[in-house]
Amino acid sequence: MTNITFYIKSDDSIIGFKSKGHAGYGVRGTDVVCASVSILLINTVNAIEKLTADKCSYKINDRRATIDFEMDTVGEHSQTLLKALRLGVEGIAGEYPGNVTIKIEEV
Repeated sequence: MTNITFYIKSDDSIIGFKSKGHAGYGVRGTDVVCASVSILLINTVNAIEKLTADKCSYKINDRRATIDFEMDTVGEHSQTLLKALRLGVEGIAGEYPGNVTIKIEEV
């Protein structure tokens, strides 16, 4: 099961996320659900780093299948990318509820 937690401020802005675990939909290495979630997460991190001036920090542990991502500053473009990420993983979780869960944590 892939568990994703979004960290959201009271104004509904996303300031980070944590993803943990493999989806378990298919064989490790060929699991399309896990790959889909991973692509969305990594692409969002890369896009924020390369396309915005905002500062972020993250830790990726392939062995444990975890990504911890936190924004130091959140501009409009980063917020759009993070909301697009949330929309994408919510869609996957809706189609594969036994493999992906989403939690919202207000900070």
